[in-house]
Amino acid sequence: MKRKNPYPHPKQPKTTPPIKAFVQPKLSLELPTLIPFPTPPPPTLAPSISGMQLHKLIHVYQLKYRSETHPSPTGWGDFLRGTLFLLQWGQPKGIVVDIHIEHPIKYYLKRSFPSLSKLITQHIIFTNKDKETESEWLEYLKHSPSGIGEHTGGIDTRYVYTVHQALTPKPSLPHREWMQTCLEPTDEVTQKSMNILTQLSLPLHQYSIIHIRFGDDTSTILPLSKVNAFTLHVSKIIYSQECQDKILLLADYTPIKYYFLKKFPQLVGWCVETIHVGEGNIQQDQPNNKIFHTMIDFQLLRYAKNIFSLSTYTHGSGFSEWCAKIYNIPYHIVSGIR
Repeated sequence: MKRKNPYPHPKQPKTTPPIKAFVQPKLSLELPTLIPFPTPPPPTLAPSISGMQLHKLIHVYQLKYRSETHPSPTGWGDFLRGTLFLLQWGQPKGIVVDIHIEHPIKYYLKRSFPSLSKLITQHIIFTNKDKETESEWLEYLKHSPSGIGEHTGGIDTRYVYTVHQALTPKPSLPHREWMQTCLEPTDEVTQKSMNILTQLSLPLHQYSIIHIRFGDDTSTILPLSKVNAFTLHVSKIIYSQECQDKILLLADYTPIKYYFLKKFPQLVGWCVETIHVGEGNIQQDQPNNKIFHTMIDFQLLRYAKNIFSLSTYTHGSGFSEWCAKIYNIPYHIVSGIR
């Protein structure tokens, strides 16, 4: 008999359901030893743009959120990718590269950041423009109406950019270690992440993750065809020879997490609300629980043995992809799922 499978929208409990728990393992709270910021070579090769000598680049996250005039905000993955690009592009030329977080996500990082107005003015700070080559990128900076070429007031230009380009598919070890230093979470985030792994019986680096990027435009009803498509890929991962570990489910959309945790008993997870950190409804001046949960998801990704990314977007998910590259985690992706 053919089984009915109507994929109804799962009923969400009024309170967060308990995490599926097994035997509590002993987990080490020791974090990897990280190196200090790498020192670039002497700035003898620093290029000149519109007569201004580049000596330092500060990548800022972020000043623009989702709005009617800015429908595609810069996500966390975009920022990580852009920072790695600046490291790859700038350091061989003797340019010092750093980051500045002007976003409530800073409350969950150990590193402290001054207010943007207190930054030293002798920096050129880079906006989100994809360029395929370095020469195209430099030409944009020189000649674009919104580029540095329009700001001829001297080296104290403070126009802000975020860069989406990466020169190489795999970051170098020094750049990865520098990024890990910058992204070191607060003790609160670390402890919460360790507690979740303990309750789910997931030892560090001995579990796999399925990360679902279901999409930013969601409704209260799960679309049948889209759920069917994701179900097929989740099932393939669960029963594949490639994944023989316990599997933690993470997703950007809470109803789909409830649905798959109920449908596949092989999966474990924690069901809380997360957020695309470029959304416009973020309180910029105070901590935010959804961002806290999102940062915990980032830490859970960081400690995985494998990451399987399933995304409705053709570009996949920068959130999990660049976490995998920074922490050198095997990454498997299926994108464009509809």
